[in-house]
Amino acid sequence: MKKSVFLSALIFTSVCMESAALPINAGISAYSIENPESEPELYGLAFDLPAETLHTGEVRQILADWDDNCYLTEPLVIQSENNDVAAVYRDGQIFAKKSGSASLYIRAKLNPEKIDLAPDDDGIRTVTATVTVADDPDLTDAQQTALKRIASKEDGLSCQFSRAKAEIKGLLAADAPRLTLDAVNQMIAGSDSFAEIFRKITDAQPFPDLINNEEFTAVEYWFDDKGTEKIMLIPDGSGACPQTVRYSSLNPDGSYQEARYLYPENLTETKIEPDPDEKDWVYMLYNHDTPDDAALYGLALELSADTMYVGEVRQICVTGDTEYYLPDSLYIHISTADGAVIGPVFTDGQFFAERAGEATFYIEAKLDPEKVDLSPDDNGIRLVTKTVRVIDNNELADEQKETLEVLKHMEEAIHALTFSRRRAVVKGYLNADAPRLTREQIDRFIEESDSPETLYRNIMDAQPFPDCYGGSGVTEVCYFLNDDGSERISMPCGVSAYGIRYERLNQDGFIEENRSLYPEASDQPIWAHQDYLYKYYHEVVHSPLSGDANIDLTVSRHDAVLLQKWLLASGDAQYIDGEAADLDQDGTLNAIDLTLLKRQLLRNAAE
Repeated sequence: MKKSVFLSALIFTSVCMESAALPINAGISAYSIENPESEPELYGLAFDLPAETLHTGEVRQILADWDDNCYLTEPLVIQSENNDVAAVYRDGQIFAKKSGSASLYIRAKLNPEKIDLAPDDDGIRTVTATVTVADDPDLTDAQQTALKRIASKEDGLSCQFSRAKAEIKGLLAADAPRLTLDAVNQMIAGSDSFAEIFRKITDAQPFPDLINNEEFTAVEYWFDDKGTEKIMLIPDGSGACPQTVRYSSLNPDGSYQEARYLYPENLTETKIEPDPDEKDWVYMLYNHDTPDDAALYGLALELSADTMYVGEVRQICVTGDTEYYLPDSLYIHISTADGAVIGPVFTDGQFFAERAGEATFYIEAKLDPEKVDLSPDDNGIRLVTKTVRVIDNNELADEQKETLEVLKHMEEAIHALTFSRRRAVVKGYLNADAPRLTREQIDRFIEESDSPETLYRNIMDAQPFPDCYGGSGVTEVCYFLNDDGSERISMPCGVSAYGIRYERLNQDGFIEENRSLYPEASDQPIWAHQDYLYKYYHEVVHSPLSGDANIDLTVSRHDAVLLQKWLLASGDAQYIDGEAADLDQDGTLNAIDLTLLKRQLLRNAAE
């Protein structure tokens, strides 16, 4: 039986070709058998391509024809060699990226139990075709300017507004018909698979309004020019994310009016209830066109670092003339290219860089039309953005990895705290003897800062790696003013009431002084119990075994290697625990400490 199937049953790849394009049809084929005496039977294996020539920005669905009675269901896995011209994804979606020709391959293996194969025939059948991505037309200055405006929006979201660019280039009429909800529902009802749905939609609309990112995790098709009503398709068939078609409609301010699944059927009854304050930032950024002469009235986003390391905590400061903006109209949002959360942003602007990646921050506020004279086409919304890159050290020595693993267990054991500064020292982002905050600095910051945000920013810029952060309920950021944590300040994040608290403890971990430094200085109650953070950090993290230079809770040859590297000023040894490695306790690390450590290791081995 001949059957048209989706490419999850086969494997599809794309290879960039410099040779002339071949006509696309099912009869063009190449075979895995070397020097065959006669052309082997394909048993119906053929391409089902939507078009011979694509334009930049088009997305289409490729299907395959084959006789399912003859082929194995298990595919032969082939990796793509080059997707620069026409990127092809796991389930047969092809994305035309730039002009050129790309050779496409489909391979499947015959079932030897059903097909009589010659001894030198491995049963693999390969069909190839060439797809051409056409050159973009020559553009006028006005078209190039319009494309630059779209590109600036794409940079903010790490996406592509494919349809908008096609209209600017003249590849698609500006008034070309759009999909409707009724049409999409009919396509879904008349299809047996997600692939068929995708094929029908891409045939009707080859230029999606939005391509989520280079990994092709989602595409959007809008029912109007602004995207107030649209569908999102998730084409990933890897199992990590189910293939879905989601419908949503938005209010003029970008908040969600309705959201529900159209496909698959088992999800159509699932309720999607977005946060009432959540906004669709694709909609917000795409439709935000501040007139060139429109004033921002002081609206600005300030973040002191464009590049951050994992573990840093920074304060985002937003400025604006409150006289002109509507109260409670300020929104802060973070967006990433691949959808993965690289760190939370609290409502008061604290950003925790927890994972590597790139993020764009958006600040939106709306002008008060009673105080600002706005033109008819100006909705008063002002939007500013900033993109930040978070990096991590992926080239760690075994000793560093072991130490981080120990730290991980410690953090999990103490209410999921994160020892950020210690991690930064281990990874080499921060010298172990880097200066700490002082009480005098804190007092000066409080005196000089004109707002809570400015105060937090000054502290976090001076110490981007807090000693620890976390906690249940309210997240607190804690900075030690000395190495053992017996003197420290802590600040809550994500709450409306800012505050800085100072604590001083005795050597047994009991609080001797507890004061509020901000917003007002005052004494706080002193609890008559041992402080758990000090006890845990001082006894386990800060004061490991004598000789345990890498704080993995054992004394081994790794500690001697680490100390030797440190003495030789090796770059990967700057995270050493100086107190544990100072075996003669003279306040310095030298060859005497290394000798004492080696002797200790010999004694341990003899025992």
